[in-house]
Amino acid sequence: MIRSNFIASLELMALGMAGIFAFILVFYGLVLALIRLFPAGKDAGPGGPAS
Repeated sequence: MIRSNFIASLELMALGMAGIFAFILVFYGLVLALIRLFPAGKDAGPGGPAS
């Protein structure tokens, strides 16, 4: 009984960690895509073109 609950909790933890890892990968991909779609201009300083 205790061992089966422990194994089930490990499976649930692995699924949760995989979900977090997948979200981080998707978020990183979106950031890279936005950087490629909207590159910074050569005159843009630390505050952007408006500063």
